[in-house]
Amino acid sequence: HKLFGGNSDQMNEDEEMRIRVIIRKRPMSSSEKKSTKEVDVIHPLDYDGYGKIFVYHPKTRVDLTREIETLPYAYDNVFDESSCNKGIYEQTIRSIIPSVFEDGKMASVFAYGQTGSGKTFTMMGCNVTGIHAGRNEDNRANYGLYYMAALDVFQLAELEEFSHMSIGISLFEIYGG
Repeated sequence: HKLFGGNSDQMNEDEEMRIRVIIRKRPMSSSEKKSTKEVDVIHPLDYDGYGKIFVYHPKTRVDLTREIETLPYAYDNVFDESSCNKGIYEQTIRSIIPSVFEDGKMASVFAYGQTGSGKTFTMMGCNVTGIHAGRNEDNRANYGLYYMAALDVFQLAELEEFSHMSIGISLFEIYGG
């Protein structure tokens, strides 16, 4: 939408995509950094349009020599531990919101990962989890993706051309076991 100032190439590409897989590497915790047993085995790379991750897997061969196998994985986008939520939102989610209004399409965004992998921080923002939980700090770079999407959805909903629409939003947290 012109309100968001997006380029048409990016929007056309987003309209073609049905599912995008986006990876965010969380920083190692201070206890992980201090531990001699913990090793940073993930190396994210960004290639201007898609991302790649190298996973370094230590192995011991049958002859007991040690080696590190490098396993490459490709994704639609990859973000390293220095990435902020705002940058992730701008590159991955913001451009799909206008299609919900203009074309009547549906959109879903969800986070998947093990406990402690950063899902809540990414989706809900820095004031909901971690050391900043419950604080009334204004860290716009790390508002949650849900919050930023809601701001854009309601900004579009206020426009005259979309005044006939109503908005329904659901949020689910599913824990398996």
